[in-house]
Amino acid sequence: MISLFKKKREGVEGSIFYWNGREIRTYGDVQNEIVKIRRRKTAKRFSDLYDQVCSGNAGHNIGYMSGYFSDRDGARILRLFDTSHPVFGTDINISSVKAFLTGIQWGKRSR
Repeated sequence: MISLFKKKREGVEGSIFYWNGREIRTYGDVQNEIVKIRRRKTAKRFSDLYDQVCSGNAGHNIGYMSGYFSDRDGARILRLFDTSHPVFGTDINISSVKAFLTGIQWGKRSR
């Protein structure tokens, strides 16, 4: 029997998220897909599906992942997915030193 999701090439089946005919199982898989997205409507569709398998945290997760991309790609991802980085907001053009020091400050506060 052929799965409906394989025909559609996207959807959620149980705890498995399909996008463009691929199983999306890891953060790396999500990162590989979000960097390819160029339209807000596609970003919304991806986010809605991803939300179903990450307990409604798609926006938060994607915002966090945006920090791992170049400044240009990260800013584009934040705009397309209408989200922000959980620590730096929409200003992700920061140095690695500033990111490191901010992490230390957050760690000290969480004790």
